[in-house]
Amino acid sequence: MCVIVDANLAAEVFATPASPEFKPVLDWLYNRDGILAYGGLNEKELRKIGTAAKAITELHRSGKAVPFGIADLAPQEAYVKKHGIKSNDSHVLALARVSKARTLVSLDKPLHDDFKNLALVPSPRGMIYQNSGHRKCLKHTEGCCKKKHDR
Repeated sequence: MCVIVDANLAAEVFATPASPEFKPVLDWLYNRDGILAYGGLNEKELRKIGTAAKAITELHRSGKAVPFGIADLAPQEAYVKKHGIKSNDSHVLALARVSKARTLVSLDKPLHDDFKNLALVPSPRGMIYQNSGHRKCLKHTEGCCKKKHDR
């Protein structure tokens, strides 16, 4: 499955050397078939973090990151805002809806609730990666951006 990295963990996820808790994410992205979905405000936030900006560039060049534009994300962001979200991360939810990514790397509890809400992020249900014990979340599901990327 494509993965979305929330800015609140980006410095740890893309740290050098890799944090033991997020090494499985990096291994999946760099050495297996993982795909990073990014775009809009999420991309802007990630690019403010040096190690994340470098990782996005490397992953994009190697075909392991798929960008999504504001034009695609804006209508979905408006949709989730109308449907009552608990977090202040409508841009992350919009990215999940457009990319079909269903794994989120984040420690933001209100965002976790929103990401698992099927009214906001439709089936398959979203999964949250917070530490290395969650490595089972690193897989592809039907419709994720890997399918778009493979075309």
